[in-house]
Amino acid sequence: MKLSPFLLTAMIAVPAAGVSAQAASPLPLDGLELLQKVAQRYRDAKSYSIASIEERSMKSEYVRQWTRTVLLAAEEPGGRLHFEGRGQFGDAEKISDGRTVWNYRATEHRYTMQAVAEIPAAKKPSPVGFSEMGIMQAQGLRNLLARSAESINSAQRLPDAQLVLNGHRYSCAVVHVRRSDLKRAGPDEKFDRTIWIDKGTQTILKVEEHSSGRLNGVEQESEVTTLYPRTILDSPLPDSLFVFSAPADAHQVKELPTAREEALGATLIGDRVPPLKLKAADGTVTPIESFRGKTVLIDLWATWCAPCVAALPQMAKLAQEGKDKGLVLIAIDRDQDAIKAAAYLKEKGLALTNFHDDGHIEAQLGSSPLPRDLIIDKEGWVVADGQWVARDGQLDENQLRARLAEADPALKDLLLQPAAANPGLPSK
Repeated sequence: MKLSPFLLTAMIAVPAAGVSAQAASPLPLDGLELLQKVAQRYRDAKSYSIASIEERSMKSEYVRQWTRTVLLAAEEPGGRLHFEGRGQFGDAEKISDGRTVWNYRATEHRYTMQAVAEIPAAKKPSPVGFSEMGIMQAQGLRNLLARSAESINSAQRLPDAQLVLNGHRYSCAVVHVRRSDLKRAGPDEKFDRTIWIDKGTQTILKVEEHSSGRLNGVEQESEVTTLYPRTILDSPLPDSLFVFSAPADAHQVKELPTAREEALGATLIGDRVPPLKLKAADGTVTPIESFRGKTVLIDLWATWCAPCVAALPQMAKLAQEGKDKGLVLIAIDRDQDAIKAAAYLKEKGLALTNFHDDGHIEAQLGSSPLPRDLIIDKEGWVVADGQWVARDGQLDENQLRARLAEADPALKDLLLQPAAANPGLPSK
């Protein structure tokens, strides 16, 4: 896992980070009172920077799983924030200096940049994609620690102990929580949690948790160890933490795929269309750039794909209707045999401009299920990428035509009728 400079810095623990007069006050002897006091510190902080490393293992009769998640969460007044999450679902960041917001997905090497003033105050709730899960965990990190005492009725204060973290030695208060200390626990659940608290800063440095129980009738056990190598509460944070510096391999895009588009394998929304070289049956090569200034619809299909071939007559009709309105419809087949698709189109009398993909186009566009249709605007940006298939498995022509008209108002005459909202289709 490649860590960002901020996460690398955060992984190096700083002794007594964020010490204040409150942190120097005596510690309660009772375990619950101590946890409540520490939780209050997180809750009251006007600014904070918290890094965490979680290692989680789970096992049952049928499953063995181990995951590692690295998070960084930081906020200051004025809308300055930095949320970063890296783990099994991807690496993503959300950063703002109070004027500009950057969203970056490291695994996709892409980011967006938007002025805060241009972001709607109230945004309609929408599903969260895998790529954003790490950010969501980071956004909830401070609140998780601020509520760490809410689920328990009591806790045992163990003898103080020394904890070595990243080469630094800390004097820690240690608190133990058992199943009987929980306000609510399942009848068959076993639970054990140990918490190490830095006595100097009164912040949590380490949590170990063991639990077991039955899930869907199957007994399973889990172990979670979370380290907090750096916590800063109510102390100045560097300005650089709230400004995004794009890595050399990253490029800016208009927008990132939605959760639905991501689930369908769409990866190019908001990106420039790759420099495709379209090879015809006679060997002629046409660069995709030659269509700049026109709206382009790329239909990826194959003769073995039933929804693909079922949609071809509608695609041919659409190509004919849009030809004089600035629409270019390109079919690209993924058959093994370069001749098979051309023969099929000829047999069915379908007038479509078709090119064969020998693997190079798929490598540039990325692998995804068929059918797949991309809409490219006049400037070469991919504005839609996904499957326009209705619940009956047929092409939803209304939705596709509506999206074309949205991409290019000159194509509004292609609308058959107002497109009804359909939660099973890409919205963009």
